[in-house]
Amino acid sequence: MAEVQAPPPLPKSQPSFGRRHSTIIKLLGVGALVLVLLIPLAMITGVLRERLQRRNEAVADITSSWGKEQNLIGPVLGIPDQRHVLQFFLRALFR
Repeated sequence: MAEVQAPPPLPKSQPSFGRRHSTIIKLLGVGALVLVLLIPLAMITGVLRERLQRRNEAVADITSSWGKEQNLIGPVLGIPDQRHVLQFFLRALFR
């Protein structure tokens, strides 16, 4: 009787490219998103810089026109000291 041999094992199929390199593909996708999002970030930074410059110009303009020397004058309350009053009266008496 002839020996029955088992059929040869089937070759293992290679995993697809996506399965082999899934981590690298994900990292490249995240890197691409970061680069794409840097564009609006740069635009917003430019707008903020322009607004800050405009604010500084407005502050300088208002300061130059309104911020000149100021004098504060108000009522003055003078309370005489007992010693000064006595000296005043003694001077007046002995003149």
